[in-house]
Amino acid sequence: MEYKKGYVYELMDQGGPASTKEEYFKEAVDEMLRARTLCFKANNVSPDDSYIKYLEELFSRKLMMLEF
Repeated sequence: MEYKKGYVYELMDQGGPASTKEEYFKEAVDEMLRARTLCFKANNVSPDDSYIKYLEELFSRKLMMLEF
């Protein structure tokens, strides 16, 4: 069966059920891996470097920097 992009998220929003064995679940798995990879990179940035670029990629938007 052919599933449209985002179908797995529609199921999740509705409270499921979603099956990890179905083809539509691969989209969620890919997104979870992307998020885990970007979080890992952000957490492992040296103190003199910026982790903001990884967070911007994770959230798909520019983040506002606050100056103290």
